[in-house]
Amino acid sequence: MWDDYMGFDWYAFRQYMFFIGVVFFFASAIGMTEGYPWHYPITFVGNYIAEHSTAFLILSIVVLIAGFRFIMYKEGY
Repeated sequence: MWDDYMGFDWYAFRQYMFFIGVVFFFASAIGMTEGYPWHYPITFVGNYIAEHSTAFLILSIVVLIAGFRFIMYKEGY
């Protein structure tokens, strides 16, 4: 998602968000045919994060620091 000439690639970001939306739509539709509510995929992800909160926090911190350092490297600092 990083373009060496223009920086952050918003076009790729929009594509990824559209893909995630389509996957959520189909997961919700499949869940509704099985008797679950339409928000079950989000509820499942939220419960999984809550059950593994320590690992999620560590991963979040590492990813945010890595992203910050990557942007600083690309900007020349």
